[in-house]
Amino acid sequence: MAGILDYLGETAIPQIFDSLQKSGLTDQMVILRDVKVSDGAGGQVKSSAAEVNDDLIPCTVVPLKVGNKAIQADALTSTNQVIVTFASHRLGNLIDILPSDRIQVVERGNQPERLYRIIDLKPYSGVKYEAICVVENNQ
Repeated sequence: MAGILDYLGETAIPQIFDSLQKSGLTDQMVILRDVKVSDGAGGQVKSSAAEVNDDLIPCTVVPLKVGNKAIQADALTSTNQVIVTFASHRLGNLIDILPSDRIQVVERGNQPERLYRIIDLKPYSGVKYEAICVVENNQ
């Protein structure tokens, strides 16, 4: 069983995502990780986000049907959530992603670039990841 899952995760699923991407049916993403630098007084401050991966990762972005609503400071607020699905391996290597990372989906056609903050990251048997995200740049 482990051999089959290894084959799916390292070979078959990445090939499917690559084929879909070449046909223009999927989005492409970059994983962003916050970088901390010295503040000069012995501590660290968050500086900027650096790209974790060297190339674009094919992915699918699907809006969640159920959004979250809350009352904050006497105002109704809502969050738009999406599920970003992508293969767990890219070019034979396991994709380096953490729940604290952000996902930047690059523009495609008339779709603008989108930035998402991960709120839940689910690996599935070394085959794929599903990241539940919230829209970060007010889209």
